[in-house]
Amino acid sequence: MAADRETTPLTPQDMPRARRLLTLEFGSREEFEDPRFEYRRLFSELLGTFMWVYVVGPLAGAAIAVGFAWILRGRGGDPISRAAGSGLLTSGLREEAGALAHKLEARETARHKGRSSASGDERTSGGS
Repeated sequence: MAADRETTPLTPQDMPRARRLLTLEFGSREEFEDPRFEYRRLFSELLGTFMWVYVVGPLAGAAIAVGFAWILRGRGGDPISRAAGSGLLTSGLREEAGALAHKLEARETARHKGRSSASGDERTSGGS
């Protein structure tokens, strides 16, 4: 397929033109090695390495983890979780938290049993 195309021979102006275009795009080697422009390399390295690896990456990972936790476990926010998260659940309050957990669990169990018997669920009402 490449043999079908006609190739034009290079002219003497093509090489300097290509070099100028590459210099515009990538900069010259003299500029790269010039210590006056070292701040450019430092800035790009700081932005490229520090910003993405140490800031954006962990924040994105944390956001993904929180999103998956929210999807899998729901919103959360029961009183014991809030107390533990805020640091109020100390060793002296653990017994009170346990009692509160049992009270909340009993309330949820009673509410669930009330719903199932009120809805006429066959498994709980003894029907066939």
